[in-house]
Amino acid sequence: EAGVASIACVYTGHEEQITYETLVLVTGRIPEDGLYHALMRERAWLENHGIRSVSRIGDCLASSSIADAVYHGHKLAREFGRKANEETVRRERPSLS
Repeated sequence: EAGVASIACVYTGHEEQITYETLVLVTGRIPEDGLYHALMRERAWLENHGIRSVSRIGDCLASSSIADAVYHGHKLAREFGRKANEETVRRERPSLS
């Protein structure tokens, strides 16, 4: 409720309420990388199906905003098939003038 936060320890379960005037949330950016690690355990299956590489982007690296996930997906698509030393294709941005 307004001005009161209920907090709990994830380790002990201890709960308490604190009053506040301003609240700034600082959260963890824990990767959601279970699918990536599951795929890496099945390297033979990947190779048998012609999959040569698996890339980690977005929440697999660190949870963030939807806009960041879309950006990383778009960037991966633009760079798909390019060698590491090739220049990345720049996307167009509208002029502010």
